[in-house]
Amino acid sequence: MLLPLLGTGAVVLLVIASALGIGRAINEARSGVASLPSPTASATAPSGTAPGAQATPSASRPVHDPANLDPLPWEGAIVDALSAAGMPVQTIGASVEEGALGVLLPARAFIVTPGPVSGGFGQGADVVLVKNAPFVKGAGGAVFVSADYFVRAYDTRTADALIRALGVLPAQCPDRVSIGGHTYRLTADLWRDFMPVTPPGGRPLMASLMLASEDGSTFPASITADHVWVFNSSWVVTSSPSNPTPASSPAPSAVWDTGVIEVRRAPTAGTPANAMEVVAFDGPKWDPGTRVSVILRLQVGGVQYLIGLHDVEIKSSS
Repeated sequence: MLLPLLGTGAVVLLVIASALGIGRAINEARSGVASLPSPTASATAPSGTAPGAQATPSASRPVHDPANLDPLPWEGAIVDALSAAGMPVQTIGASVEEGALGVLLPARAFIVTPGPVSGGFGQGADVVLVKNAPFVKGAGGAVFVSADYFVRAYDTRTADALIRALGVLPAQCPDRVSIGGHTYRLTADLWRDFMPVTPPGGRPLMASLMLASEDGSTFPASITADHVWVFNSSWVVTSSPSNPTPASSPAPSAVWDTGVIEVRRAPTAGTPANAMEVVAFDGPKWDPGTRVSVILRLQVGGVQYLIGLHDVEIKSSS
């Protein structure tokens, strides 16, 4: 269950999840990571610098801008996460997102690459600490959530790094999407193999995701997939601010970032003409019966779409 926070803007990473199937995920109106928010106004350039310019960081750690901006205890976790992905943070600035959730919360803008002076998008993210917040109000942009952070990423690379590091997932990601006048629905099977011929302890997790046209039309070659994430659903989620439910944060190890996937189309055996199958292998050894959320990222003519399923049970074969 994922909160209805996806919109037509940025890639945003967050910390509370809500019900899948509410609203549309990234749709034909160019929602989602294809349309990214501008980091301008997230951090203030020091006096005398051009708009969009950033202070020069030290060799090892970012600088605060303005210089009298108080460091927050959790900044290091974000800096380390991005550095581990080869994206060293240059500047930590004040964030306009501190009131985005209807109440003032600790927030910072982490700038990896500033946008050009003439406008455009750099690399980085606005991050709000929302640990133990009972709910998240509506916020524009494509939203990812967990229980500790609200993150608005300016670019896909930053989004991917924070998904892996913070264990966040899209706040709204329905199981179907409309593209080119046709609606495509996602189904998923996840399982562990414990057949007698398998190694002791069974084989790692495998996932098969099937995206099929609901009207039976032939699946177009223009739609493909480039990434799958599987989130261990070890936290409770909420469906609306009027019915808040406390959430607990998963550990970073609760995210399977599949990396390599295999895309299968007809006439591949078992793949119907109206569908595309996406398969991932060698996942974690989570126990059968574990409930997970599955997110699939599509690529269609340069536009990205996110669709997914919540509360999927890992099965076993024996």
